[in-house]
Amino acid sequence: MAGVGAEHTSFVGREAELAALDDAGEVVVVTGPAGVGKSRLVGRWVESMGRATARADLGAARDLEDALRRVARALSLRFGPGDGDRVERVVERVGEVLASRAPIVLWLDDADAVVQSLGDAVTAWRERGVTIALTSRRAKLEAPHRAVSLAPLGRPEALALLIDRARRVRPDFQPSEAQRRSLEALVERVDAIPLAVELIAPRLRLLSLARLLARLEAGRTGPGDALRDALDRSFELLSPWERDALAQCTVFRDGFDVEAAEAVLDLGEGAPDALTLLESLVDQSLLRTESVPELPDEVRVRFFGAVRERAAETLSDPAPVEGRHVAYFVEAAERWDAGIESPDEVACTAHLVVDLPNLEAALERADDEAAARLGLVLHVA
Repeated sequence: MAGVGAEHTSFVGREAELAALDDAGEVVVVTGPAGVGKSRLVGRWVESMGRATARADLGAARDLEDALRRVARALSLRFGPGDGDRVERVVERVGEVLASRAPIVLWLDDADAVVQSLGDAVTAWRERGVTIALTSRRAKLEAPHRAVSLAPLGRPEALALLIDRARRVRPDFQPSEAQRRSLEALVERVDAIPLAVELIAPRLRLLSLARLLARLEAGRTGPGDALRDALDRSFELLSPWERDALAQCTVFRDGFDVEAAEAVLDLGEGAPDALTLLESLVDQSLLRTESVPELPDEVRVRFFGAVRERAAETLSDPAPVEGRHVAYFVEAAERWDAGIESPDEVACTAHLVVDLPNLEAALERADDEAAARLGLVLHVA
């Protein structure tokens, strides 16, 4: 079962919102604009509950059937020929498994594109005693639920977040009263949106507060554009290799590890190695790291949703990158599948579960030969 990864940075504020989730009942939809911290809030909440959690990332789901397949995958469910095409059967089987694992939290993350079609499924699963949390930019769930609307952080919390993240790149950072006023101005410039705060903080490694304020002011296009402006500024400050690496990483689906990145990224002669570039992008809060329960000794790399959308715009020719992605995951899938009958059984099985989104993406992009090889591992006809 796909568990919830442990974040590698501290959590700041949101006490009232966490309390609202505690009181929300069995079905809750957390709404809010991009970058406001919906997924981070739900992740913190389910961690505090101490209950089993299955997280399904629905960000790339195309329709209800695709969303249900992703929920089934989060529960390590497989369907035989024909079963996966029957919506009612998938909903029923998912409900049976959820009930057998109660008490459990089902987390449907980044459900923007499919939230309107999930009503019947959510109702059926709720009737089995399951707690369900969804994150979406809009509350359009056609099922009984409570909506918790997430606004930007309060100014004191946003200031605390900015100082905390600044100390990641400048451990000795102790702002004076005058500097705190400049930090408060920075928070205002980015509308206290958590992701925007995360993006500007690493700039303080090399820029003074005054210079960073000036750069943000020069790029500001109007009210409500704080996150886009922060993203644009962050991208402008990347080296060409960093920008290209970030764009190429968008071919991964739902996270990846360093080994996969080293196989897929191709940045040309003279470029830094993949590990160095990933470390830099994590330091700049454009990528984040987490641990997953299935592979506790390994580190996974993930995008923030808004960063992924912006980075994908810069990938001018995805075909070669997708080709390397397919080649790597075909070989990896065969290796993990063979390893199930070896002393590495646990790790190989875990890789097949954790990287199933990438394996399915590879299957969608593969030619006939690669698709046939992957199909043998995934048991796809």
